[in-house]
Amino acid sequence: MKFSKKRSIAILSAALVLSLITAAFAVSAYDGTTDPIISLSYLRQFKTTEIDPQILALQNEIRALQRKITELSEAQQQTPQTPVVQTGGFVVVQLENGQKIMAGESCELILRSGTATVILDQNSGGGISDLTDGKDLQNDEAVTLNHHLLVPRDDGRGIHITSAVAFLMIKGDYTIE
Repeated sequence: MKFSKKRSIAILSAALVLSLITAAFAVSAYDGTTDPIISLSYLRQFKTTEIDPQILALQNEIRALQRKITELSEAQQQTPQTPVVQTGGFVVVQLENGQKIMAGESCELILRSGTATVILDQNSGGGISDLTDGKDLQNDEAVTLNHHLLVPRDDGRGIHITSAVAFLMIKGDYTIE
C-alpha cells in the first residue's frame, strides 16, 4: 500500500478541515453562564447589583443600633441606680429612722425590733399581707413586731422605719432607700 503524495495531502487536508469544523462547532456551542470560571466583569456586576445593597442595608442597621445603644447608655447614666439585694434565705438588716425598705415581688419581712409603717404606691392594688394576723396592711399602718409579712408584687410597696433603729429579717429582693 503505497500512498501517493497527492493522496497524503488530500487526507491531511481533510483531517485539518474536519478539525477546524469541530473547533468552530465547539466555540459556537460555548455557554458562558455555565462556565465555572468567573470573569471580572461578571464579578463587578454581581457586586454592584447583589452585594453592595446588602452591605448598605447592614451598615444602616449598625448605625441605628449604635444610636440606640448611645441613647440607652445616656438614659442609664441619668437614672440613679439603687442596689438590689437578692438573697436565698432570711437576712437580718439594721435600719435607721427615715430609711425605707422597698420590697420586690414575693419578698418576706419580719420586724424584729423598732417601729415601722407600711408604704404603698398609689397604683398598688392592695396592701402588704400580714400572714400572722391574716389581714391586709394599708398605707401608713403600723407594722406589728414579729409578724410575718408578704409583699405580693414589685409595685412600690415597702416599710418606712419610724424608730431610731430597727432590725428586720428579710427574704427576697429589696432595695434600701
